[in-house]
Amino acid sequence: VRPVQRGQERIREAAKLGFKRALVPAANMPKKSEAGIELHPVRRLDEVRAAREPDLRWKAPAACQPCDPSA
Repeated sequence: VRPVQRGQERIREAAKLGFKRALVPAANMPKKSEAGIELHPVRRLDEVRAAREPDLRWKAPAACQPCDPSA
């Protein structure tokens, strides 16, 4: 898993948007933790797959939930 540009900026923005957990390329892990978001460093795709196991219970923030058309 390769690092991305402005990784820490993207992590802060995800936290502002309400995300609670993020899989982050290990090279993009901040030196100090970001408030409000749990970071999981990954180096290989098998680590990504392991992190997505049911015990992590990934949930999108309320703003990302599909709208109810009948409402």
